[in-house]
Order: sequence, then structure tokens, then C-alpha cells
Amino acid sequence: VSTLMDRIQPNIHNLYVIHDQSESGINTSNKFYQALESVTPTDKYSTLDWSDKPFDSLLKDVRNLDKQSAIVLISYNISVDGQVLPPEMFCRQLSDVSPVPIYSVDEFLFGNGIIGGCFLSGRLHGEQVAKLGVQILNGADADSIPHVVEATAYTGADDEMLRKYDLDKHLLEPGTVIVNEQFSFFETYRTLVLVTVTIISVL
Repeated sequence: VSTLMDRIQPNIHNLYVIHDQSESGINTSNKFYQALESVTPTDKYSTLDWSDKPFDSLLKDVRNLDKQSAIVLISYNISVDGQVLPPEMFCRQLSDVSPVPIYSVDEFLFGNGIIGGCFLSGRLHGEQVAKLGVQILNGADADSIPHVVEATAYTGADDEMLRKYDLDKHLLEPGTVIVNEQFSFFETYRTLVLVTVTIISVL
């Protein structure tokens, strides 16, 4: 997540982390903090944990965040005041009122209001496990099969959210998965357009 933030939003000073108080939410947020510390200078961000705020307070407070801020939403299924909603709905409501981008490590929030993140893909992981299973069913010795080296994680960004916050998608790392990409006739048919314009100009 920090790598994506550094590329498209390099001037972040304040990072607001939101997670629920479940065991999963606490464990995942702790791992996020550990990962952030391992790759980011300790003085780069002022990190604030907003997991103790009722959801209505979150909706109110995020409206006042300054442009040098970002939100990281992690494992949020139930608010501290007991509201229970699908995490996609929590995310959408936050995104609708937030003046700053929301990042996440949860793949199921991708395309639901976050600007992007680095995701462990269940689909990619399942594909690799299935390949191993096929090899074993075909008679391969499980102990002799080498470790899987193919990546089962990817970085993704939502073009709709990039446009909302006026961030340049050309700053994204090559290979980033982009969803909700706006159709551009010129970019899609660039060669055809240039050839047609050249022919018309010659004529």
C-alpha cells in the first residue's frame, strides 16, 4: 500500500487507519503497521488509528481531512458502536464523503470506493493450488514439487477514484491492474486515428 501511495500521492503527511475491533481486524492492522514500519521511514507519516470512533463520527470527521492525508481501511465489518454492514457498504459510505483517497489490503473492496492497494488474490492463490493438485493427481510426488514462485499478490488501482481525486494514473507502476478505466477513443484507436488524419491532410 505504501508503495502505491508514494507513487500517486507522494505528499501524504497524515495516515488514518480504520479497522474494526474484531480479532481479525486487530491482527490485520498490526501486520499492516509492521509492514509499514519495515518499508517506510518512521518520520514519513503521522499515523492515527481511528478504530475507536463510532461509524457516524467517522463519516463526520473524514469530511474535514486535509489534502495531505489518506485513509487505510482494513477488515471493517462492524463498527465500534455495533453497526453491522457488509464491508463494501461501509467503504462506499466513507468514500462518498471523503475528500482524500482510501487505500486497503482487502481485495473485496477493490472497485467499491477505494483508490487501490496491494492485494493477496484468492483467485491467483487458488489457481496455483489447483495446478499443484493436478500434478499430484497425475502421479507427481508432493515432496518433489518445487515451491510456487508465481506471484499471488498484485497492485490494483481504480481509475474512477483516480479521476475523482485528480491523481495521474500514468504514475502507476507498470503491471498495475486498473479497473473502471475510462474509455478513450484516441488511446484505443491511436494508430487508426493518426493514419486517418495523415491521409486527410495529404488529400
